[in-house]
Amino acid sequence: MTRVLGQVRIIPVGHAKPSEVRSISWLDKPKSDMARAASKSVQDWAQFQQYRGHRITVSKENLHPDNPEGRGTLTVEGVDTHYFVVVPASQQPVQAASLFEGGL
Repeated sequence: MTRVLGQVRIIPVGHAKPSEVRSISWLDKPKSDMARAASKSVQDWAQFQQYRGHRITVSKENLHPDNPEGRGTLTVEGVDTHYFVVVPASQQPVQAASLFEGGL
């Protein structure tokens, strides 16, 4: 088992830009560990940063490593306020032009 790094992006409903981006990590096996790590991170953010004292529900049924379009939902007092997506960190190094050899 290896640890996978990534981000969970918390996006308000009706918006395209995330209001919060949090770094998370999860084990590659079992596959449900990604959803568990993401929902815990969102729950912690909602309880301690944003909606302290409110009834919070985090839904993670659409999150799965094999489904890149999956997203979870954050519900506060029965109203869907945010959704969240998980983005794994890139494992491939990015090719860059050399600063000393003069270009691409």
